[in-house]
Amino acid sequence: MSELGDATLKRKQEKAMENPTRRAILELLEGGRELPSTTIRQELGGDISLSCVGYHLSVLEEAELVEPDSDGRAARVFSRAA
Repeated sequence: MSELGDATLKRKQEKAMENPTRRAILELLEGGRELPSTTIRQELGGDISLSCVGYHLSVLEEAELVEPDSDGRAARVFSRAA
C-alpha cells in the first residue's frame, strides 16, 4: 500500500477510535474473542440497538480494526491502531 493509503487507513482508525462505543466494542473483542452482535449488545448494557451495533462494527471493519467471521455473524479483532 502507498504512503497515502497507509495515512488514510491510520486516519480512519483514529476516527473510529474517537467513539466510546467503538472503543468498548474493541475491548470486548480483545484477545481474538469472537462475539455475535447480540452478545456485544448485551455486554454494552442493552441500551443500544442491534442496528447501532452493526453500524459501529461496519465502521470498525472499514478501518480494518475488526473483521467478521466466515459467516458474518460474529466479529473479532483484526488489528489495533498504534
